[in-house]
Amino acid sequence: MQLIITRDTVTINGTTHEVDCASLSPEVARVAWYDDHGVLTYVDGRTVGIGDTFKFKPLIDAWHEKQNALRTR
Repeated sequence: MQLIITRDTVTINGTTHEVDCASLSPEVARVAWYDDHGVLTYVDGRTVGIGDTFKFKPLIDAWHEKQNALRTR
């Protein structure tokens, strides 16, 4: 899975939905996940590697809810 989370959107495998990302720490500008590794980018430009997406599960779930709503229309 490829995942990009910004302040107001979540993109999974190239499909983007607006998602309420208020739960994302205000210091985080972007989350990027590439199959088995990822990077947090902070608003001050620092980057930190991440080893899983567990912290972001609520945002991923919100993306899936939006995706499923489109399919049921």
